[in-house]
Amino acid sequence: MRTLAALLVATLAGCATELRRPVAPPAEPLRETRTSQHPGGALRSERELLVRSDGRSWKDGFEREYGADGRLLVERCFALDVPCGTWREWYADGTPRAEVEFGPAGSRELLANRHWHANGQLAAEGRARGGVREGEWSFHAEDGALLRRGGFRDGLRDGAWLFLRPDGTKEAEGRYERGQRVGPWTLWDEQGEAHLRAAHERLPEN
Repeated sequence: MRTLAALLVATLAGCATELRRPVAPPAEPLRETRTSQHPGGALRSERELLVRSDGRSWKDGFEREYGADGRLLVERCFALDVPCGTWREWYADGTPRAEVEFGPAGSRELLANRHWHANGQLAAEGRARGGVREGEWSFHAEDGALLRRGGFRDGLRDGAWLFLRPDGTKEAEGRYERGQRVGPWTLWDEQGEAHLRAAHERLPEN
């Protein structure tokens, strides 16, 4: 018969053996690059992901879209699903279409945003925070003429706005608050004569 002391030693030895067993580390996400074809075959997407064994995934790295001819049309960057870096778009012929700055992931800085017409002329320019327009922006016609200029707050028109015709003459001027027209607006007819209008009256919608 084994003594109590011998049983105790054997039990402790078994526990020690059990404790020394290696424990599997938690599953670490693996980096993958996935490619998908859009319906119709006009676009092909390629994105870099971090993927866990349980199926969860995050965009981490570049996401790109290519045209049918293989030309790069869109390039975005993410850090764990959060937009970062510089997002760029191109027209089918390779002409720049847009350049949106996000900075480091989660940045609250006001950064430059630019958009171009297909002929290379600047279409819109201003700053944004996390891709949301903020502060003064300007919008231009394909010949470069200024069409409108005004402020944004949290992506909504806010503050003074000026609207111009393609020939450079004034068309309307007034104020917005949180995306809504407020107060009196001044409209100019094609002869250059000014007329006062209330914010709720019909105004240019360009």
